[in-house]
Amino acid sequence: MNFFKKRKAASACILSGSLLLAGTQYYSSCVTDFVYAEAEAETLTVKSMTPTQGPVVEANETGGSGFTFPVFNGDESVKYEQVAADIRLFAKTEKQTDWVSIDNNADSGWIYDQNFGHFWDGPGGFWFHVKEKTFVRLQSASDPSVYLDYTINADKVAPRPDPAEREKLVFADGDDLKIDGWDLVWNDEFSGTEIEGQNWRHQTGYFLNEDPGTWGWGNAELEYYTESPENSYVSDGKLTLKLLAEPKSFPEDPNRTAPYSSAKLVSKDVFAFRYGRIDFCAKVPSGTGIWPALWLLPQDESYGTWAASGEIDVMEAKGRLNNTIYGTIHYGGQWPANRYSGRRIPYLQCRMGKGTDKLVR
Repeated sequence: MNFFKKRKAASACILSGSLLLAGTQYYSSCVTDFVYAEAEAETLTVKSMTPTQGPVVEANETGGSGFTFPVFNGDESVKYEQVAADIRLFAKTEKQTDWVSIDNNADSGWIYDQNFGHFWDGPGGFWFHVKEKTFVRLQSASDPSVYLDYTINADKVAPRPDPAEREKLVFADGDDLKIDGWDLVWNDEFSGTEIEGQNWRHQTGYFLNEDPGTWGWGNAELEYYTESPENSYVSDGKLTLKLLAEPKSFPEDPNRTAPYSSAKLVSKDVFAFRYGRIDFCAKVPSGTGIWPALWLLPQDESYGTWAASGEIDVMEAKGRLNNTIYGTIHYGGQWPANRYSGRRIPYLQCRMGKGTDKLVR
């Protein structure tokens, strides 16, 4: 595994062995003897709207923006839920002359919970994800003369790379790790016999913390992680992570048994970076329930716990789908307000590279 960079270093790398997921995730529920009912609020039509944010707002570098609900009918006590049935949402860009309804209109290119939606923290409001300057209109359905226009400026939005301009990746060949235009700043060829040291450390156990509800690392995984040389070892220039049928229970929940042992290696607090590329060669197993992966987590959770500070799944291989890997990014708010985007990459042909296993698309 090699890391090349052009600028300075801070994400941590994680290698996970054969990760098994339970077929079904269960959620607990609670039944009480008391039921409290809130009186249903009166439904209203919109007579006026006064902005509480904007009406000019700025999108951030990733295109995210939004605004809180306006004051309806001059009465701050009126809730959005009371007038929601009378609100219509329209949008257009500088390139468009006509307003486009984005309510339940996927043909418009606006898809709820993908590039726009509601947020309910605090006073609540609308959020948007834009690529260019965008205009948004809230309008009364009962009286179209009542509307409120917002402008979302996109001056800070980072430009999206054009796939057509993407340079063809050049890889190191065999023992020669030099790549023109790149500086090799970190690598591990697993040429020794030890894992622990300057590059990796083991992460062990079966629970995220002392809460019994976090079993399986919060993923309903069926394996626990160890630092046993039976589960992870180096030989012949390769690192091997091995899954074994070794049932075990833990103090956090003595009544729950993890049926398998495996290994997870992390670079957190050992090596972190910002900007660059990682090259690695890996041979992954097949079989239903097996999910080996290499992914990146932030060295510091500057924006909050997962997934507010982000996660990059460089490679995930679902064992039941041969010759297919996944790449995914996780972002948004803290769980359960997180979001993710990614793609499945099928590999149609495989061939052996010099000294390593290489997949050719």
